[in-house]
Amino acid sequence: MLLWPCIIVVVMLSTAASPTADDYGRLFRRSMYFMRKYLRPMDEGKIGRPFLACQVDKAIAAWKGSPWRKKIPEIMFMNDILPYASLTEEADDFRGCRGVAGRKFSRFMRRVVAGCKDVTCAVETLNREAWSYTTPPIKFASGTGSGLNAYSLYEVIERKNSSCTGLSIFLVSALRAVGVPARIVGTPHWNLGPDKCPHGDADDACGNHDWVEAFIPDLPYRGWVMVDQDNPKSALNASWFSPIPAIYQIDGTMNHSIYASSYAPPEMLQRDENYFVGIGNKPTPFGHFPLVWDWGNTAVRAWDVSESYQNRGDPRGCELTKFLSVFEHSCAGRYPAESGPDTLKMKRLFSTINVRPASWQLSRQAELQQKLKDGCDPAEIARSHLGVMSVSNINLAMNKLRAQRSRDVEILIELGRRLLEFETAKWGRPSHTLVSGRVISDAVYALTKLMGDVSQHDRRRQIAKLVLDHAVRVRVEAVKISTGDAACILWSLSRIKPFLAGSEETQDIEACRAELCSYLGRGDIAKRLRPAEVALLCSAISSPHSSGITTAQMGAVWQHAIAPKLDDQFTARNVVEVAAALASLFPEERLQSRPKWAADAGKALAVFTKINLTYFTGQGLSRMLHALVRMQALDSVLTPKAIAVVCNNPDLYDARATCGIAYAIAKSGYHSSGLCLKACERVLVANSADAQSLTKLIWASDVVGAKVPEELWQLASVAARTSERLTATMAAYVTKRAGYPMVDLGPAIRRGTAQDLSLALWSASATGY
Repeated sequence: MLLWPCIIVVVMLSTAASPTADDYGRLFRRSMYFMRKYLRPMDEGKIGRPFLACQVDKAIAAWKGSPWRKKIPEIMFMNDILPYASLTEEADDFRGCRGVAGRKFSRFMRRVVAGCKDVTCAVETLNREAWSYTTPPIKFASGTGSGLNAYSLYEVIERKNSSCTGLSIFLVSALRAVGVPARIVGTPHWNLGPDKCPHGDADDACGNHDWVEAFIPDLPYRGWVMVDQDNPKSALNASWFSPIPAIYQIDGTMNHSIYASSYAPPEMLQRDENYFVGIGNKPTPFGHFPLVWDWGNTAVRAWDVSESYQNRGDPRGCELTKFLSVFEHSCAGRYPAESGPDTLKMKRLFSTINVRPASWQLSRQAELQQKLKDGCDPAEIARSHLGVMSVSNINLAMNKLRAQRSRDVEILIELGRRLLEFETAKWGRPSHTLVSGRVISDAVYALTKLMGDVSQHDRRRQIAKLVLDHAVRVRVEAVKISTGDAACILWSLSRIKPFLAGSEETQDIEACRAELCSYLGRGDIAKRLRPAEVALLCSAISSPHSSGITTAQMGAVWQHAIAPKLDDQFTARNVVEVAAALASLFPEERLQSRPKWAADAGKALAVFTKINLTYFTGQGLSRMLHALVRMQALDSVLTPKAIAVVCNNPDLYDARATCGIAYAIAKSGYHSSGLCLKACERVLVANSADAQSLTKLIWASDVVGAKVPEELWQLASVAARTSERLTATMAAYVTKRAGYPMVDLGPAIRRGTAQDLSLALWSASATGY
């Protein structure tokens, strides 16, 4: 009963005209800014302002001169009509800004659609007639392997034939010339399996294919519509590859996803409410449109539209796809549906499909994704559908389980193994993984966090091995891995090493870590690091189980990613990790030989701490001061300021934090008995403290000559029974002062390090124990 009111409201609303920028000057300036901001890298220095101004002027004229101008939002005009190129072809002018050829091309296309009153007519007519621009008409000619036989617009016109890519560029140019939004869509390789492609993606049957999508605002389509440029006689949204093999493509993979080109970054367009994205479409995690003839070129921005093609498997679902965008945007108050003869047809469709307006799902993957987003139990969904879950849904389920701090170890491990199957699938090129770096890093992070909730050593080792199997799949130069993904994987490797130490996997850890450190330590890459990513990288470096980044690599990170942003972008929490990493890179024995940038870094971090002292947490300030002491950067101005802040704010600095701060300051050589007494007071108020904090407090009290209260000594004596370091520290304190009972030296003698044993024996000898 709740379905029909929504449908009635949708179909009764009239089509709202989106903003068309009546003010030509405003639209011209916005369009020029848009074109210059997102200019292709290959056009930098080659495309001047006069050419762009001419393109903008003629594109506005074509758009505003079309009968459908009020149905095309301004943002779609700028991204999908205005651009002069589709992929990486030469900027061959199809609007006539550089010569007669472009004016002739655009005039011909306008004459072809002169009788059309809507976009549907224009698209269908151009797909039939545009090829007659030459004599004989342009026709399809298969390319060889991953090569091209004609690419740019005028190469196609000159040769009068091309492969699917060249024909797509030709048709997109024709559509844009008459004011119709259009883009290139394609897949690097079809996912046909070993029966049809025994050699994987190297077989021609699993080669690439490109086609065209046009945005049609008219019913019954109202969205991005597939146009088969290879067969002008075919209907819209129909072709030899849809629904099969298109439904077999996998979203979130490099080789087997379906991509749609975009002039501006999809992430930006996604935030604009007037840009029609389409259900299931999302920015590709790889950040670019893969070009099989130029695999290393990452200049073309792209959407991942695989899910919209997966939804074409059910004939009834294919029919519903035409109307889905209408209802999706109408219920949100965007793109209201038109009333007319299609109303009854829509009602009949929805009466046969058991769905709600808020969650129309046309495929199994879309249904699972919606359930996960709606808050259904991800563990239960994974148990029931693990064998059929896509990469994106596995990724979503693992992230949900991590966010819930789930301790369902078995299902997380199974999800990780299933994802690994996608990563190692034989249908990818040998040098390219099928799963994006973001998905791998998410899985690695979730599994690494899970290890903290597992007590059995064998299970921890099992998880660590799975994390390593994921991490070694990352090939920095082959997959467009982000700096955040690289830092996350590096952090995970530093956490799993203790569980794989002494095993054959150690070499894999070191090789992977060296590759990631080399990648992040490059100046051009380090510039992209965000403060949170720097903190994650530094956390990995400061880990006791990390072999660490080289001095030169860390210097590049400091110079390009930290120093320029330290004052205005880094938080106190980020800076603590940076300081800890630098302190671990340059231990006391290496301080005299450290490079100048490292000494300057210590001073800069000390200045940051003085200015932002109150923004540190208790433990954060303790770690920060300790790191500055190790770098010999804790000066006489910062120290008393820190003492005053800690002593005057008992609510901000608990017993553990105060003990750590007292220890760091005492270690710097600055004696503050008042701070040690304040720490003793807070320990007694809490009536509990861990052995490590008590060790630091008693050591600091010994150094500055502060008297430890009797109650605290009794508390420490109990904790010393299980801590050899605390035992040795208390023994040294007793040796120098009368009036304190000697502690049992057994723990330090039986289990202590050489330093603990030495202190215990010295105390025993001095006191006659």
